[in-house]
Amino acid sequence: MAEAAGVRSWGLIDLAAAAPLVPLVAQLARSGVAHCLFEGPLDPALRQVSPHIVDMAAAPELRVHWRDEGRGGAWGVMFDSALPAHLARRHVRRLLQVRLPDGSGPVLLRLWDPRVLHPMLEQADGVWRDALFRDVAAYWIEEGAQMVRWPAAQPAHGRHRTRGILTVTPAQQAALARRQQQALAARLEAETGGQTRADRFAGYIAEAIQAGVTMERDAAALSLLLAAADRRGRPAAVEGLLADRAVPGALKVFQVRHALEEAGR
Repeated sequence: MAEAAGVRSWGLIDLAAAAPLVPLVAQLARSGVAHCLFEGPLDPALRQVSPHIVDMAAAPELRVHWRDEGRGGAWGVMFDSALPAHLARRHVRRLLQVRLPDGSGPVLLRLWDPRVLHPMLEQADGVWRDALFRDVAAYWIEEGAQMVRWPAAQPAHGRHRTRGILTVTPAQQAALARRQQQALAARLEAETGGQTRADRFAGYIAEAIQAGVTMERDAAALSLLLAAADRRGRPAAVEGLLADRAVPGALKVFQVRHALEEAGR
């Protein structure tokens, strides 16, 4: 990942996934090398698990930890750009709020997650390619144990430049759903000790995603709860909770668990 003249590598670190990096990134933030991607005053506890953008050339220790401990853990992604820090951060921030193909939203797009950025790049149309690669030479995304380079096919000249919030294409949404289902299936395999085939949970995974539960941990927990519920007979209250997409993922998991406990009494 050698850097051309004037081009720097920027890391987008998901501190919610990369817990071992929290103290180091906090230190880098104090020295101006790392910057939180979220705006405004944040509770310190929230800030320390929020995504940060990091100047990788000024963070050699972080590079080592990421390489030795974080591969395969979806700790983040990188991109190469000659933009200074404040403009590199702005580039990422303007892509974080998107609308879904049906016009709903805006919703948060977790571009710092390789499982999100990969399908967004893979299925990008002209509008998205210009938006993603404006002032960016390449992205680096982990695939297995390797960091794979996704270069700009050609310089973005704003032919498809749009103002305001971008809309995820149907192809991108489908690719995101497939990647999420794969990740959840792998997690469920791990959480059941490999004793349960992931394809047995495919329907529950799809149901959790359809219910608007997008965080991998919450969707895995909800999938296991739904599987357990169907073994005993799913109560009507659970169906109502699944249909309410306004309820955040973690709260929905809690409510479904509570409904199942009440039904079992």
